[in-house]
Amino acid sequence: MKVFVDQEEDGIVLLRDPAPGAEAHEAVDGAAMLCPAAVIHVKEQR
Repeated sequence: MKVFVDQEEDGIVLLRDPAPGAEAHEAVDGAAMLCPAAVIHVKEQR
């Protein structure tokens, strides 16, 4: 499952799935921690 998609021509990363399931939780948290621009923020839904 891809939550983000990377545009090769300009390097911009777009959000593909704004509400990924539990199976993507670890990958999304990792992306937020590794984002060099610190623009990925994770908000838990209840």
